[in-house]
Amino acid sequence: MRIELNLASKPLLNTTPLLVLLGALAISAVGLTAWNTGLYLNTRAEARAVENQLKELEEQEKALLDRRSELTRRLQGTDLEALERRVAAANAVLAEKSVSWTLLLERLQEVTPWDVRLEAIRTSVQDEGVNLALELRTKKADYYWDMIERLEAHPCFSNVYPSGETLKEDGELEVRLGLQHDPWCGRPNPNPQGKGNARRGGRRG
Repeated sequence: MRIELNLASKPLLNTTPLLVLLGALAISAVGLTAWNTGLYLNTRAEARAVENQLKELEEQEKALLDRRSELTRRLQGTDLEALERRVAAANAVLAEKSVSWTLLLERLQEVTPWDVRLEAIRTSVQDEGVNLALELRTKKADYYWDMIERLEAHPCFSNVYPSGETLKEDGELEVRLGLQHDPWCGRPNPNPQGKGNARRGGRRG
């Protein structure tokens, strides 16, 4: 007769696979928690950076609006008529400098008879040339008519017309001529800048 005795109070169980699985789950949980925490912190930092950029843009926009309001107030308080006068004066100076007086006087000397005396020259600069107003002194009308013919024949002068004639006490005639001087003598303007309205020039004489 054979008797088998089991002295263990409980059966022996192999828990190693279960412990390995629980360890793996625990490590995964820790890893996911760390990843979520890093993602949250990164997202929060980016959101803070965007908020700072928006705040800077709002401050810049406010500064621009303030600057615009200031310029508007200054513009409303500006005397535009006085500004226009200053601009006209500046244009007059520029127009005066644009006239080559040496060239103009040389050409006038070419066409002025010896018995006609130039007293004054006034200029007004235009896009197409220089308008001239001449004051002459001569003893006979034939002399200044000779000058008019010479001016009309010259390639750099045109539209010559007498605008007045006065007999002075000394017997001389004071004559005023209007005409146009083309500095380029019919050739294209090599410096076609500054187009616009007429600009007042200067006076010599």
